[in-house]
Amino acid sequence: MKLQYSNERKLVASCPECRSGSLVLVTATLGSKSKDALGCKLCKFSIWVDEYKKLLYSR
Repeated sequence: MKLQYSNERKLVASCPECRSGSLVLVTATLGSKSKDALGCKLCKFSIWVDEYKKLLYSR
């Protein structure tokens, strides 16, 4: 997934892949809709917020 970091907000969370503090909340625009995603600037990990919530609550 390619994300642009134009509308980003830094989080007080570490990336689940590389464990760095470079995880940001990104608003991705898909056509006329916008959707929130999490993206790491170092390792390029990205996941939609809805999918990440499912992962957290299923553990």
